[in-house]
Amino acid sequence: MDITQPRLDDTAAMRRWYDVWLATRQVDEPEAPNRSFEELVGRSDESTYQHEYLLGTAEGTDVGVASIRYTMRDNLGSAELGIWIHPLCRRRGHGRQLAEAALAQVRARGRTQVVGGLVEALDGSPSPGAGLAGSLGARRVRVDTHRVLDLTRLDLTRIEALDKEAAELSAGYELVSWVGPAPDDLVADYAALIGRLSTDAPQDDLDWETESWDVDRVRRRDDVIAEVGRRLVVTAARPVGGGPLVAYTDVGVTTHDPDNVFQWDTLVLSEHRGHRLGTRVKVANLELVRREAPHAKRLHTWNADSNSHMLAINEAMGFVPLSRESEWQLDLDRAGD
Repeated sequence: MDITQPRLDDTAAMRRWYDVWLATRQVDEPEAPNRSFEELVGRSDESTYQHEYLLGTAEGTDVGVASIRYTMRDNLGSAELGIWIHPLCRRRGHGRQLAEAALAQVRARGRTQVVGGLVEALDGSPSPGAGLAGSLGARRVRVDTHRVLDLTRLDLTRIEALDKEAAELSAGYELVSWVGPAPDDLVADYAALIGRLSTDAPQDDLDWETESWDVDRVRRRDDVIAEVGRRLVVTAARPVGGGPLVAYTDVGVTTHDPDNVFQWDTLVLSEHRGHRLGTRVKVANLELVRREAPHAKRLHTWNADSNSHMLAINEAMGFVPLSRESEWQLDLDRAGD
């Protein structure tokens, strides 16, 4: 297999990369939405993340692809790796060749840890890539479940009851909402909450350092989101009478896929839990999403199976499981490959 490294500005090569990636997604997770080509090649903030792409070709046929993402502001010893082999070209060793090429590049960057996700069946049966990941020395460190809320068949009576109960139990807090970039007077609070997500949300056995978020990083992300045709719908909570934001939830809307909207993050600071703030911000944001994206049919969310509090909120709102994804970690300084 020949392996090349296409650049984002090489439209023809990246289209070939995308076609292989999409073919694997349509087989491995046929009911899940997929990122558009325009989103893939859209602008990125290289001061925060840098990407590399690999394209594997055998006998004139594109058989597999890989992507590597390097964090540039925190977790400087880590890299995120994804490998996808065309469904018609599997079990021929292409995955291992791509993995070895990608790991060589990660090592060349001085990174010592690789993390990546594998799609699994809901019954927990092994994914096609689990054997490869295990043979490379990676270990399974977290399991997430992909759930979907059908926006065309919402149980509004249930939603209203959840909202009423949450509002009563969180009477000492008020909500603020926005669409698009965070308001100037809230962006510093918003950045602080995003940073806390990497420590307060369940990580299970994943070794991930605290992420560093500030106003500059949020504003750079705002620019990227806008340029690739997305926008965020956000609801946050703060104490009545003043004080910083203590909870938030945000949903991504994309012009490239109006049928689907995507839950990004939800967080309630640990010191403010027990007041149903998670339910309150999510239910309020759901109504805002319905107004901002009236054509959306499905809201997608991914949660660690260990995140019992968030799972309870999602199930109460009507989310149903669609698939599972396992997170794997490979420590290169201890790997035997």
